[in-house]
Amino acid sequence: MVLVTGQPASIVPETVVVPSGKLRLKAYLWKPTGPGPFPTVLFNHGSGGADAGHTAGLPMTEAAEKLAPLFLKHGYAFLYLFRRGQGLSADQGPFMLTLLAAERDNTLRAAVTFAAAAGSWQRSAELRQRLEAAVEKTTAPIMLIQAANDYSTAPSKDLADELRRLHKSFGLKIYPPVGQRSDEGHNFLYLGIPQWEYDVFGFLDEHLKR
Repeated sequence: MVLVTGQPASIVPETVVVPSGKLRLKAYLWKPTGPGPFPTVLFNHGSGGADAGHTAGLPMTEAAEKLAPLFLKHGYAFLYLFRRGQGLSADQGPFMLTLLAAERDNTLRAAVTFAAAAGSWQRSAELRQRLEAAVEKTTAPIMLIQAANDYSTAPSKDLADELRRLHKSFGLKIYPPVGQRSDEGHNFLYLGIPQWEYDVFGFLDEHLKR
């Protein structure tokens, strides 16, 4: 992998251990070249793979390698956390979500969520209530992103309505359809990088680089 900036970067990630209570989660860490310090993105992958080692139809290691150069190019360290029960942390209990992590950690400066709960929102009142409670407690600005042909855009729209009611800082972007099927729309993170790159890094730069 080569960055378009022409600057060398660590293309081989460091494998690190992230303590979580009694658990020890594994993660890949990429850092830009230079002395730092660097703003850092903690990435929570999706959990919709055919097994615990896949996400969005890709092996998790391949998915991580697909995204890392993009974040390095923009000057961010990139921590790809293998969540509880997934990938290199498959033996470490059930998985977690970005919005729930933001709810619990008030040191986070921004949160971006792609296609949150798109496949489960309509079916689970408990999930809806849980995520609405999470955004109520979260102090970080939140950016909600989906493609129009995701399984459902209701999660982002409903959570945006709740954030608006609470007078909290947020952004909502519903992009044009990607591909022909709902599963392609749900994988907008990987299939629509040219569409979301400018908006997401504008949001991150605003809150992490000032």
